[in-house]
Amino acid sequence: MTINRGAMLQAIKLQLETKLEDKAQVLLLATDNPITAQAKVLIKLLQEDVLFTDSNTDHKDGKKNNQILVPQSNLHNQRALHLVLKTTLQANSPSELLTLLDEIASKNELSLQDSDTAVLWQRVQPQNTQFDFSESQNVFSATMTQLFKMYYLVKHIDDNEDMLIKEVYLGQYGQDHQLIATFSSGEQVTVPAS
Repeated sequence: MTINRGAMLQAIKLQLETKLEDKAQVLLLATDNPITAQAKVLIKLLQEDVLFTDSNTDHKDGKKNNQILVPQSNLHNQRALHLVLKTTLQANSPSELLTLLDEIASKNELSLQDSDTAVLWQRVQPQNTQFDFSESQNVFSATMTQLFKMYYLVKHIDDNEDMLIKEVYLGQYGQDHQLIATFSSGEQVTVPAS
């Protein structure tokens, strides 16, 4: 079985850095730091659920350690990764703080749901957002915690399975996509450099 959470987290970090530009520093799995003048977005993992398809019903939730609920014959398991984005920031006034908070919250959500970039996950569903505000010596601080569910597929790999690419599709999996090429076993394919 292949699970590459590290690649997903690096892709999330890169997308957040691209969207936020110089608005916030993006940290991956770091410890909580005190609130500073520069806004910070901390990426954390909370938990992971294993989802699977039952032949009689739609999706059912199952715990990842319950082997009875997760059929071994199922080639693709869908997982739901609970992801937390914790943003801390400061401003000189409440209105400036709320403006920055709204901007960062929107960019956080948009960067995870950006369908224009090739992503390792199928979809992201926002769950909830919590806010905490404080004020000390005319400096206003906020902590925002955004919880998301990120759905992705895990492929179980048989040791004897050939790992060659046999088909190439254009479009996003699960939406409009079409087969654009097939390759026979042993056929060499070169991709021109762009």
